[in-house]
Amino acid sequence: MADVFAPSGVLNTYGELGELKRRLGVTGTGSDVSLWMALNAASRVVEGYCNRRFYTLLATRVFDVADSGGFASPDLIRVLSFREDVYGDRMFEFVRGAGDYVLHPSNADPESAWGRPFSRVAADPRGSRPRFTTGRCRVRIEGLWGYRLHVARPGLELDGGGSALRESTTLEVVDGSLAAGGQTLQLEAEQVFVRGVSGNSLTVVRGVNGTSAAAHPGSTALGVHVYPAGAVEATLVLAGHTWKGKDAAYGSLGLGGSRIFPGGDSDLSVLLSELRRLGV
Repeated sequence: MADVFAPSGVLNTYGELGELKRRLGVTGTGSDVSLWMALNAASRVVEGYCNRRFYTLLATRVFDVADSGGFASPDLIRVLSFREDVYGDRMFEFVRGAGDYVLHPSNADPESAWGRPFSRVAADPRGSRPRFTTGRCRVRIEGLWGYRLHVARPGLELDGGGSALRESTTLEVVDGSLAAGGQTLQLEAEQVFVRGVSGNSLTVVRGVNGTSAAAHPGSTALGVHVYPAGAVEATLVLAGHTWKGKDAAYGSLGLGGSRIFPGGDSDLSVLLSELRRLGV
């Protein structure tokens, strides 16, 4: 049975629709839209509590530099391009190579299954420019931003009978049972969000999270973005409480006995304690 498509605007959920339905004992598709909305809302609450996002975003960001030795960074996975504005003309004419900066903490390893993000960028004193130029908007970094980049390879691949066109919102795969609504898939350099699965057909949103839609040949492998277990579990628990409490009084916000709040002692705050980034 096919799942009802995720409503427009629902992206980057940290739990899968099928798993939420299994836990709640929900069958059929009549409640799918409400469950999708609960998953989306729960994912955003988890992000808000943790002060970070767990999906991988391809983006370019510009930084002020107050200390020539380095500066704090949002969660950073990988640097793709690093340029510096030396003359204050917003031209970012100086390209810093990998030997001209250092990412901290040095053992973060955000591209491993257990890694954490980089959070500080320092000038390498052994590099060609041992100090950053200070001032407004002095550094421009194109990179992959997020908590970590862990892509599992379950054996999912495009059907070998034809290519996936750039504009197609349906992907034909060899075995649709390896995909699920709510997943973000890695298709070469493109990320796609799975809105629904019907047999071996995936209904998807193409080119999400800063990536661009592109054509892909048949038999191309697809990876599945894997999020931290605490974020996934908290999202499913919170979404379940939200759905179960849909007929409860507004005073409880449909969250039953679980609440996420600073200093709280709920199971959800325990699940997310190691993932939470304290605000500045």
